[in-house]
Amino acid sequence: MDWVGSLGFWGNDSSEKPSELITSVWSKFNRAVIFDTTQNSGHGLPNQLNCPIDESQKSMAVYFLCEPTNNVDTIGKALFSPTIAQENDEDILQLIKKRSNVNTASSVYGKKII
Repeated sequence: MDWVGSLGFWGNDSSEKPSELITSVWSKFNRAVIFDTTQNSGHGLPNQLNCPIDESQKSMAVYFLCEPTNNVDTIGKALFSPTIAQENDEDILQLIKKRSNVNTASSVYGKKII
């Protein structure tokens, strides 16, 4: 079975939601991808992960935090955007809303988004 799973980066033409997929980085053993996470740095899985049933893809995220500069919006959680296929799915939109809220996120982590 071929593995499917890459890290995608979307354009940031709009502050409302990511625009088009700009590039993808394929998963590879021992690969590190370093990028700046900002209010508008759309990244995630552009395709549904597909791997052998007895295996899993693993990732690790490390954040180096600093004092924010002046006039920066404060957010408590990551902002999620639906895929084109998810845009009209009320269940997905509610899940995205809950995961993006610092008060409700812990109640939904671990739920599968397809």
